[in-house]
Amino acid sequence: MSMVIETEKWVYHPGDVVRGYVHVVFDKPIKVRGIYVSFEGREHAAVTRGSGKNRHTYIQNVMIVQDTINVCSPGEDGTVGPCDVQYPFDFRIPVAAMPTLDSPFEYNLSGEALSKGIGHTVPSRLNGYIRYMIHAKVDRPFAIDINAKQFVSVKIPPRSDVSIQPVSFTSHDDREQLRVDITINKNIYAPGEVVTGEAMFQRNPQKAVRAVEVILKFLVSITAQGRTDVYKQFADDIRFPVEPGTESMQGVFSLATFTGGPISVPGHIVKLEWIVEVKVDLPGKIDKHVYVPVWVIPLTSEISLSGGQAFAVQGIGWHIEQGNPAETESGESSWQIDADVDTPPSEPDSNPEEDAFWEREP
Repeated sequence: MSMVIETEKWVYHPGDVVRGYVHVVFDKPIKVRGIYVSFEGREHAAVTRGSGKNRHTYIQNVMIVQDTINVCSPGEDGTVGPCDVQYPFDFRIPVAAMPTLDSPFEYNLSGEALSKGIGHTVPSRLNGYIRYMIHAKVDRPFAIDINAKQFVSVKIPPRSDVSIQPVSFTSHDDREQLRVDITINKNIYAPGEVVTGEAMFQRNPQKAVRAVEVILKFLVSITAQGRTDVYKQFADDIRFPVEPGTESMQGVFSLATFTGGPISVPGHIVKLEWIVEVKVDLPGKIDKHVYVPVWVIPLTSEISLSGGQAFAVQGIGWHIEQGNPAETESGESSWQIDADVDTPPSEPDSNPEEDAFWEREP
């Protein structure tokens, strides 16, 4: 006996219908409760804290979509077969579904970034993911169930339904007599575009400041049961020295994103966020940080900047760096911006906890 899942393709967009069939071959009658096919998508996060006897891994799952159909019920005698049948199925991916984000994870640093000493810092094996899967099961009473599974990828197509506008943010520290004004020419960028803008800095001339640095980076954050691991990757940066005795400085910046992605992913427990950070380098003190978010998503080529004045965004001002950045080897990613590439996603490594989740009762 055997069971195989076939789908029309491997790569889908939010709102698409996943169509296919389950090919079931029984060479003799089999006692079954039913044959079920499920479409499931979820975010999964696992965060480890402590060491030795105090080591504990916190796990959390958020379902994106969960749909099950019964494609075959047993006859009056409670059996199915012998048979050689293809049972069709179709499931709709939610319009608001997030893209697949999985290990291995890859991003290519530019030659300019490498020349600045920027290296890979996000691990290839993430401790969280966003996955979508077709799961078929022959539910057998008092016997081992027959299972089959097939992962599919959900990718975001180039979008035109966005409002692209300039953004601005101001942060000041009255006690330290410091102020930063940052303007970014657009709030949304396509992968590979250059983030441009202007940073203005003011201070009391008596306050010592070495430089103002503007950094473009992305953060991968994995949260489980209130505990978060944050992996931080520089994409590009520029440093503006502050001359002694000057009250203010102004600098124009151009910072490059990565051509092949990754893109912004606003998950519940698995997130990827792009930010522009302004760092005020203070000698002998904790540096000051200002964070302003931007979006990096696939865009159609005809989108243009909306008219009007820059709108204020909710940034984070005068902040101390937090999280648990990891210095690890570079990885590979299932992220491809080209949604027409139709290659089957690799099946994740076997894991008992994973198998128990995917193969639970429908």
